[in-house]
Amino acid sequence: TTHRTDRAGAAARAAFRGNQVRLIGGVGPDGGLAEVYLDGVKLDVPVDCWCPTPRAQQVLYYRNGLSSDAHTLRVVARGRGNPHATGAQVTIDALQYSAAAQPLAPPAEPGPRETQRMLFGYPARQDYQDAAGHPWRPGTEFVIRLGALKDAVTGSWWTQPLTGPVTGIRDAVLYRYGIHGQEFWINATVGPGKYYARLKFAAARALEAKFNRFDILINGEPRVQGLDVPATVGGGDRGGDLVFNDLRPRHGIIEIRLRGRRWTSGPAAVQGEAFLQALELGQGAGGPGLPPVAELVQP
Repeated sequence: TTHRTDRAGAAARAAFRGNQVRLIGGVGPDGGLAEVYLDGVKLDVPVDCWCPTPRAQQVLYYRNGLSSDAHTLRVVARGRGNPHATGAQVTIDALQYSAAAQPLAPPAEPGPRETQRMLFGYPARQDYQDAAGHPWRPGTEFVIRLGALKDAVTGSWWTQPLTGPVTGIRDAVLYRYGIHGQEFWINATVGPGKYYARLKFAAARALEAKFNRFDILINGEPRVQGLDVPATVGGGDRGGDLVFNDLRPRHGIIEIRLRGRRWTSGPAAVQGEAFLQALELGQGAGGPGLPPVAELVQP
């Protein structure tokens, strides 16, 4: 049975015994607001039944960690909706509750173990398949902070591929896009075990090649300080990889963080940018990589 109202002050009350409760109801364009009282105490924030698309059987409110005693839940319609709503309807389908005391045991070995490949700045909506047949997912899941009202895509993605040659590597597409910024990081969820990280760089963009030196940190530990990409890969039109082995996850993730260093231009100090074209993360050893050439610039 579904109960609906748009009248201010209309109320529904239910009693239950348990340590957790869920209020189930419908939402839609005409959804309204309602106050919720748990054991007579009014919640600070009302329930909002508005949604641009109608949806049934939604969790309108939930609460865990209650004492396993008798409780009451009361819902009172406000008779109005938020500024986007076309009505004030409050719809209630059911109340779900439980007194279960046994905690849910997590899986013994959570997290994916398969190799993860990310191609940053790649604007397509499907994976790129490299020359060896491996899929590379568009690398959208990274963290970067550009400041208020800044677009992270336009401000940090190189979506236009390099048109010139990128030599010294097998598959040039993996080096033609990329991301850049003063500091950014990737949190890769993985299962237990030892992993490698292969970071792909190309020094074919003028800004990268001239000034930018940056640090690489993995799980908070500095691995390279002041990386000079052109010197590492052997020139401004080449690409190359750095490989880091024997990585273990912390709290279920491996964090790859790149942080630009400051450089001096005349009397002024300028904040440089870090950049990355692609990342491969897998179990075991990652094969050969280039020895990093690092130039410690003024911090």
